[in-house]
Amino acid sequence: MSTASDFTNDLELEKKFIAWCNLTEEIKKKEMNSAELRKMLDSLKLYNTKFTSTDTDIAFKVVSKNGRTINYQSFASLLIQLSKKISPEIIANKMKESPRIFAKKITSKTGNVDKMTDSSQYTGSHRERFDSETGKGKGIDGRKDLKDNSGYVTGFKKN
Repeated sequence: MSTASDFTNDLELEKKFIAWCNLTEEIKKKEMNSAELRKMLDSLKLYNTKFTSTDTDIAFKVVSKNGRTINYQSFASLLIQLSKKISPEIIANKMKESPRIFAKKITSKTGNVDKMTDSSQYTGSHRERFDSETGKGKGIDGRKDLKDNSGYVTGFKKN
């Protein structure tokens, strides 16, 4: 039977834990919340009929003492807490075997975004908001009908 100290001294596992902590954000952090933990275990394909995300949430609540995040030492305790449902060594080995993880921004590869930003395809009142030659927005002139007081009307006096 493993203890929390067995996992606390594992530097490779700690590096993988920190990599998973920084998966969703650009900043360097060393703590993980419950949702990130569930995503990690789900992407490692550890959930089955005997071990579910509910078990993870319960163990997280016990280990974090109703806090929002856990650090690596708490994660080692969480592995022991989950030992009733799944072997901690299985989780540790899956984490170590997982490929290197980087947070990356996803861009559209299909080109569907181009249609939304092409002002020449706009119709109706939306078309009036953009200059037809350059495609640039007209600003307030494109959104409001402003009075043009420069023309001749009865009683108009030019200074």
